[in-house]
Amino acid sequence: MDCLMPTCKEYVDNIRKAIPLEDLYMQLAEEASELSQACLKMARKIRNTNPTPKDEDAIRNDILEEYTDVRLVATDILGLEPDELIEKYKLYRWSKRLERK
Repeated sequence: MDCLMPTCKEYVDNIRKAIPLEDLYMQLAEEASELSQACLKMARKIRNTNPTPKDEDAIRNDILEEYTDVRLVATDILGLEPDELIEKYKLYRWSKRLERK
């Protein structure tokens, strides 16, 4: 019996066919912006100097959703993959800055 639901590959193919590449990059930027806003909301919650009515669990869920959107567009739709050497270098650089502090 054939599955009635399309596979993820079919979804990706449909999206890539329907949306121009420039618009896909605009979508990635929009999702990244929404992730940024969710993270700023969490920082606001943690600091509690400018209270927000959302609780930490709800904000964390928002962050997870927006992160998933960014990863979905970047990796699944645009085919971008993290670069392991860049990741290692960034971690090294970050760690060294903290040591110097």
